[in-house]
Amino acid sequence: MALQTSGQISLGDIRTELGGSGQISMNDSGARGLIGASSGSELEMTDWYGASNGTDIRSSFYRGIAQYVVSDGSRNSSKPYSVGEVQQGYSGTGRLYVVHRNSGTAVTGYMDAPIGCVQVLNSAGTTVNQQWWFGGATAEDWQTVTSEYNLGSANNLNITPSQAASNYTYIDILDEAFGNPRPNLHYLHVGSTASRGSGSNNGHIEPTGPMTVGEQTQTQLSSSNFIYYETSTSTVNYSGMSRSPSRTWSGGEIIRISYSIGNVAAAGSYDPPNVFHLGIY
Repeated sequence: MALQTSGQISLGDIRTELGGSGQISMNDSGARGLIGASSGSELEMTDWYGASNGTDIRSSFYRGIAQYVVSDGSRNSSKPYSVGEVQQGYSGTGRLYVVHRNSGTAVTGYMDAPIGCVQVLNSAGTTVNQQWWFGGATAEDWQTVTSEYNLGSANNLNITPSQAASNYTYIDILDEAFGNPRPNLHYLHVGSTASRGSGSNNGHIEPTGPMTVGEQTQTQLSSSNFIYYETSTSTVNYSGMSRSPSRTWSGGEIIRISYSIGNVAAAGSYDPPNVFHLGIY
């Protein structure tokens, strides 16, 4: 949880934000790290307004927001979407980048991994500051690359959010209107994919507050939409990318994503934590 943005801040508050114990001073490396101050800087307690010990997803991508697999054996599951979260530490303007890795064994073409909604919550997780729900008529101004890329075969990507922003070309996510040909290796906006094998039959109910983190917490809604990365013709461990519109971030905000991974019965074929990688730039 980020520190308050007004009023009195104590060294105890800073210690709590750091998750530590014992004595602490303003010039301790951990305290300075919260606000990016160098050793010996002239500091005031107000310098810590809004400071957060959230995950740095601006310098490098974060993996692990997805944890669960739908393993009912259906290529178009009707099971609810699961929700994962990460608390990020950046304050400033930027886009959210979602790298989709075709990660697993023998799952080429079966790793579309629909996303139903992306929320940005306040640091307490009680208020929705921004919501992109993909169940309606548009992809909410999100964009996609138009090819796949070899971004490294290990768990961590070999690019930074800065490189994702600068080195690749993006277009607006297209609406798939059941017409052929369907562009492979793009993020697409679509719903009711009974003939598409995209992982879910529909998107899910539009959230009216913070989504509940956990397995299968967001019930599907008939005829609603979602976005997904079309992995037909893809290469195992290659990646595609999408990105949000630009917004102003506050350190400590929580990102929650609803997703559905798995449209073959063998849940062990998937590596959920390695599917989505998040960054801000």
